Amino acid sequence: MTETPNKYKTEPARFDHARRVLAQMVLEAGPDNPVWTGNLTALFKNLGLHIPAYTEVRKLLINAGAIRQQKRGGGGSPSQWIIDKTSLETDELWYGQGELNKDKDKPEPIQQRYNDMNHRLNVLERKVEELYAVIRAGAEVSEV
Repeated sequence: MTETPNKYKTEPARFDHARRVLAQMVLEAGPDNPVWTGNLTALFKNLGLHIPAYTEVRKLLINAGAIRQQKRGGGGSPSQWIIDKTSLETDELWYGQGELNKDKDKPEPIQQRYNDMNHRLNVLERKVEELYAVIRAGAEVSEV
């Protein structure tokens, strides 16, 4: 097992949350069943975990290669998750955390659209300023 790349040599609380969620999924799925069926937010509540941590812990489990979604739930129907690993080592969780951090560096789609439009507006403003400069220069030349 590799050392944690954290200078404090401690693990984030979400690592413990991820291990607890995975262990419960494995327990509920049964020993010979690689598919857990249920409501993941309800599982969090049953484990006493705070719902705000749900997204990061779910993504951490996915990025660490522990689970993948087979069927999306909703509207009262449960989701299905394939369990690829029954436990997680610290280095696997650090890898998943690194992938999670990469995801955070990417802007949300709406933010990306805003960034693109802002860039286009800046280009247009520069072009308009250049046109005004040309028009002013032309006006000064024709007045002489």
